[in-house]
Amino acid sequence: MSSDPSFLKWAREHQGEALIKGALLEPRYPHDYVGAALVVKGVLYFRDAYRPEVRHALQSCFDGYAELAEDHLKWLWQDGKDGVPLRQGHLDASILAASTKDEPLGVYVTSGEKSIDAGFWEFHAFGFAQWQEKMGTWGPNALVFTMPLLHVAENPLAFQTLFVDFARRLNAIHGYGGYGVNLSVARREPNEATEYWLAQQFSGLDVGHPFMLAEDLAKRIKGVSWLTALDAQFVKEAGGLPTLRSELPPDWFALYPCGDGIVIQAGPQPEAGAADKEGGRPTMPASYVIENAALREIRATSVGPLQQGTSTGDAPLFNTAGHSDKWLARFDVPEADLLGYKAALLEMPPLQPDSTLPDRL
Repeated sequence: MSSDPSFLKWAREHQGEALIKGALLEPRYPHDYVGAALVVKGVLYFRDAYRPEVRHALQSCFDGYAELAEDHLKWLWQDGKDGVPLRQGHLDASILAASTKDEPLGVYVTSGEKSIDAGFWEFHAFGFAQWQEKMGTWGPNALVFTMPLLHVAENPLAFQTLFVDFARRLNAIHGYGGYGVNLSVARREPNEATEYWLAQQFSGLDVGHPFMLAEDLAKRIKGVSWLTALDAQFVKEAGGLPTLRSELPPDWFALYPCGDGIVIQAGPQPEAGAADKEGGRPTMPASYVIENAALREIRATSVGPLQQGTSTGDAPLFNTAGHSDKWLARFDVPEADLLGYKAALLEMPPLQPDSTLPDRL
């Protein structure tokens, strides 16, 4: 049972709305499939995907994820090929294994009724070949996994447990976990306008394809969310552990060990940042504003376009660097306003034992 009954109630009431038809805002494209699914999404960036031990760690991550997802996992998309059915949600170990160090990795496991449908349960792994990583210009590799909002609400430790475990197994450089959108693997571009539309309603929603942004996130983090992973170097650049402890009150922020780094949990459940009234601007959760201020020195200030969209679409997108950079800075506030957000934090639900992992620092 969730430590916050209101979150569980909200998740139950909106579960049916969390699957959105294809190309909702692109009238020139087909609509007969699920184009987007509102989820809780974890993204982890890591090195050395070409190494056998890292591929083994990825397989262990999938095995742990599949234990929760069970038979919801239905389709395998690999290396640009069309989706093929999975047998009872099982992924052959050879799929994630590299036959040579020059073999890149691109695996999507999805859960839609049709292969092109977006679904609540998805597991994606992207890895560069050795020669690409050695060049040092492609950025890190990426792992993405998602869960339905209702599952997270009914199982208040499930997402954190997997996120921290995966970050440790992969020696993650950095990462984040919170509200996000799964878009159809086969038809991503016609559904990016839906992602944009949702981001205008929820400030806590992630935007963009994690792997496509990797090059811009080699030396900076994308931002903050419910969960934020930092390796030792990022912790140091953020001022060190004592500084982070002083800026992140322990009643609302938990710090978990992750190798020589940490994972930060901001509050008992992810924050959507929804508008207070219909048609209003999305709110900025105090916990995210405070964490953003603490990590601002290590956050990226500029990336390439977060979205590409279609060549014929008219719907707005984050398809310019300027618009995308503005989204990255959405939790920035003047120093003079920060005290007000610290006061607002006192009104937010604090962490509870049933929503916090036991091995806090």
